Amino acid sequence: MLRNGNTKSCGCGRYDGLKKYNQNQSEASKIENNTRFGKLIVIEDIGFRKQVEGHNRRWYKCRCDCGNEKEIMGNMLKSGQVSS
Repeated sequence: MLRNGNTKSCGCGRYDGLKKYNQNQSEASKIENNTRFGKLIVIEDIGFRKQVEGHNRRWYKCRCDCGNEKEIMGNMLKSGQVSS
């Protein structure tokens, strides 16, 4: 493989591609402000926080219809696990 010129690196390049793919997926799945989930309305994208080693999760500040504000992981909102 080295002789025919098809190999350009040790394989590290595929991780760069995967990193770019994950960043694009993350931006595409972002929740817009004023999106409603049950009694919660998203008011701010807080950004990423480390949830478990090696895994970051996007968090959002939400306001409940009762007036309370809470910080909630985006996947919890999307899955319906948290709605008030």
